[in-house]
Amino acid sequence: MIKSNISLNYLRKLFIKVKNVLLVAHPSPDIDCLSAMKVIKKILNDYFYKKVTLYSKDPLNKNFIEIFNFKENEFINKLEDTISKFDCIIAIETGNYKRFLEALNLENNNYQEILKDKIILNFDHHASNDLFGSYYYVDTDACSINEALYDIIVDTEINIDEEIAKYIVMGIISDTGGLKYSSLTSKSLKILSELRNLVNWSEIFYKINKKSINEYKILSVFYDRLKIEEKIAYSYILKSDLEKFNLNLEDVNNIIENVDYLSEVEIYFSVIELQENKTKVSLRSRNIPIRKIAEDFGGGGHNLAAGFRIKKDPFQTIDTLLPILKDTLKNGVF
Repeated sequence: MIKSNISLNYLRKLFIKVKNVLLVAHPSPDIDCLSAMKVIKKILNDYFYKKVTLYSKDPLNKNFIEIFNFKENEFINKLEDTISKFDCIIAIETGNYKRFLEALNLENNNYQEILKDKIILNFDHHASNDLFGSYYYVDTDACSINEALYDIIVDTEINIDEEIAKYIVMGIISDTGGLKYSSLTSKSLKILSELRNLVNWSEIFYKINKKSINEYKILSVFYDRLKIEEKIAYSYILKSDLEKFNLNLEDVNNIIENVDYLSEVEIYFSVIELQENKTKVSLRSRNIPIRKIAEDFGGGGHNLAAGFRIKKDPFQTIDTLLPILKDTLKNGVF
């Protein structure tokens, strides 16, 4: 289902109208988000001749910097007073207005005054999006934000060259877990098929999945702590673990995917310590919708893949979340 208050024709007019655009990544941006940012930036640069700035509150994964060949200072991570120079802000998968403000580091500031007169364009594909912004385009049927962008590009008759094709394919492959998630549809496969001859398929899979030796070492820590309770699997990574292996959050963001094939499990989750009394939770499920649970904690996502951040330490987080998940399994509260 497409939820939008802007036509594609008016979207083109809007891109003609604006002058200075800020692209905002969701916290801890993943490959799908960064691919979409690359696609939108290229389109705005090449077809509309607009000045575009990429912004992420959180540092980028070192592997991602290499994958996307980001140049020095191509991404900024501080806005300070510079936000005043942008007349248009495009939010990529930030989910809801609260998370959008968090991404901009504006949640504790006079954000209404700061964002006054700004055109805010909200692009997403998650059903949990609360449709904030001056304009929104949310395609909940799309398996990735890049699948949604593909439709926009085709409908507006923008040429898909090798660079755009690479990022769209990369976004779809990464957000479907290498084509293994249930969100993958026949339409997704059709898009991949149409773009197949424009990309190096094996190179994309390698770039998405490659790991440093320290990422493998911390994975052994994650596995060693892995527990199963009543068909619920979970493990955790501490901030001290990241420091020991000289890694950042961005290096372990998707560590939960390493237990995708664990047998006899219905729900599984990872807990990563961000700082004292603050953790990041990634939730996954085989068949039971868990998005609402993430939303109740201020997060969001898909029915079978969601996440949130919480102001508790990892052990308090596990103690809080486990009973809720057990009740969900026991009582069928889906």
